[in-house]
Amino acid sequence: MQDGKEKIILHVVSDTLFFDSISERFDALDGYKNIYLFRAPKIEMHDIKRIRQKEKLIYTKSEKEWGRYFALPEVNIVFFHGLFYDAYKSYKYISEDKKVIWWTYGKDLYEANKYVSPLLDLKLYKKVTGRCFPCFKRKLLTDLSRVYGVLRGNIPRKRWIKRVDYCSTVFPIEYVLLKQLRYFRAEPFMLRGVRGFGEYKPVVKEQAGDIIVGHSATYTDNHLDVIEKIKHCSLHNRKVIMPINYGYEDFKAILRKYKNIGGAEVIHLEKVLPRKEYFELVGNCTHAIFGAVRQQAVGNINGCMKTGVKVFLFKDSMDYKQFKQDGYIIYSIEDDLNQEELDKPLSREEVYHNWKTFYAILGFNNAADVQANVQKQFDSLYENE
Repeated sequence: MQDGKEKIILHVVSDTLFFDSISERFDALDGYKNIYLFRAPKIEMHDIKRIRQKEKLIYTKSEKEWGRYFALPEVNIVFFHGLFYDAYKSYKYISEDKKVIWWTYGKDLYEANKYVSPLLDLKLYKKVTGRCFPCFKRKLLTDLSRVYGVLRGNIPRKRWIKRVDYCSTVFPIEYVLLKQLRYFRAEPFMLRGVRGFGEYKPVVKEQAGDIIVGHSATYTDNHLDVIEKIKHCSLHNRKVIMPINYGYEDFKAILRKYKNIGGAEVIHLEKVLPRKEYFELVGNCTHAIFGAVRQQAVGNINGCMKTGVKVFLFKDSMDYKQFKQDGYIIYSIEDDLNQEELDKPLSREEVYHNWKTFYAILGFNNAADVQANVQKQFDSLYENE
């Protein structure tokens, strides 16, 4: 830090797969001390499933206990990892001298809960997925939340968003959409999040191989519509890899019923693999199909771009729009997901085009440069003080 004084970042976190890797990046910052605040009024510490480094967490159960950390005079930055309903009330506790940063998750922006309507309204479910009963219930919840949100529920969220000073979105086009909200005042900060470098070599495949379908057991992945598109194709002697290591239990049960699609054996990934092992698995496939309409599975798609996997997305999805705008070679589920394209891997030219595009957008040559950029972004918050 320029003034030589250590700054304290209070991170507000939930039980996500991102915590362990991301916290290590923050812990490596020079001149900053990190505090990780976790509030779970309905679960115990031992019930936290996705965070391995639980020892880093300050665990609170009541709003009063949780809220007092926001008022600590030594805290300089409050960094929200995603937004959940309990967090809305935190604006009451955060003093004006603190900088508030919101790192948006897709769920924050596009999905409703029983208290608030979607912040950015998209038609999340495609035809077949939308007809399954659990998904029908979720659509009903969204409709009810729109009514309650207008009457009452959206008010604390609006007040919280007004308090946010800086916003980090996974996609730049999401920040543009948020700017259209009259109560959104936050400046851009680390757009595209804190992406990792990952030194992957492009691989040109000569023959069609395994296919990744979806990235989790979430309804918004629209697996059932993807399956409907490919079930009549001939996929014999290939495997369909279907990650269901997190998501909704009732939807996992639905997906487990699919043992064979188009003659291909379906492999359900039930456990969370180490990051390197998982992306090696992705890189060994030749095709990947992600049916999400909202921003989702971005890390998976980036992994495909770096390793020469042909990616199919819905044309109305946020993923498709951003990756097309970035200049990647992307295929659409509507027009291109057919026998001919499933039989062809990416060409050498396409593989190297996507690989070069990823690193050109990232703008760094190694992992150290990525960390240096994160350091620079945080230091810039204080360069005029």
